[in-house]
Amino acid sequence: MRKKLSCLPVSIYPLMASGEISIVQWSQEAEKIGFDYFDLGESAVAGLSEDQLKSMRGKCALPFNMLSAYTDFTHPDRGVRRESVAAAKEKIRKTAALGGKFIRLPGGAAHDEALADTKEAINNMCACFEECIKEADKYGIRIVFENDSKPPTWKRPNFCFDIGRFLNTWEELKKLSVGFNYDTGNAFFLEDWRTILDAVLDRLESLHITDYNYKNGNLKTTVFGEGTVPIKEMLTIIKDSGFDGMISMEDATFQGLKGTARSYAYVRRICDEIFSK
Repeated sequence: MRKKLSCLPVSIYPLMASGEISIVQWSQEAEKIGFDYFDLGESAVAGLSEDQLKSMRGKCALPFNMLSAYTDFTHPDRGVRRESVAAAKEKIRKTAALGGKFIRLPGGAAHDEALADTKEAINNMCACFEECIKEADKYGIRIVFENDSKPPTWKRPNFCFDIGRFLNTWEELKKLSVGFNYDTGNAFFLEDWRTILDAVLDRLESLHITDYNYKNGNLKTTVFGEGTVPIKEMLTIIKDSGFDGMISMEDATFQGLKGTARSYAYVRRICDEIFSK
């Protein structure tokens, strides 16, 4: 069966945030390229109400798949964590308004206090996720956790962008009703991608395919298939595990929609090759 693909358009985030490219226009461009669904980052919906998103839903050329949001559930200030939970709940409702299935919520930043007491940081994170799960269940939205690296608006990397902290966090978080979204590039960057993948395979519900040229600690974005991330090897393991979830390209090539189309051609080809076996 042909694997359906979506795309998170990081390359055009600035254009979407400024309103130069609308959500509807992005869905149309995604359809032209060949995608089956479209994804969004939180900045694309920031200035829009739930009613506005509902009205866009029928105008989009493709169904909406996932909203990628940023949540800081490890902040030492309880008030900040509460604000982050409230913001996450709003994004959950917006995801539902546009007809989405998933929302990606990372754990939080590597604050000094969180690093000093990782157990408390993980407990705080899980408590925040529990509140968000209640809201997501009301709207039929599935929360997925990710091996995230560093959101562009954060000064610090993700608390879980460290294999030890990631594994300890996931050991607790997987006790809750959350799925997992595996990011290929982020896992490869930590230089032990197989350990991360093995830890989450049984809860894997979606993928963010990313590719980079990574050498001697330096990371550069590239058109997919031209980087060093072993995407085919990862996808083969994932397919053999029985994975039947959504695959999304996280396109941060910053080569315009032509770059997105080139990356799509590669991902489409290898997905057809691997998942049709």
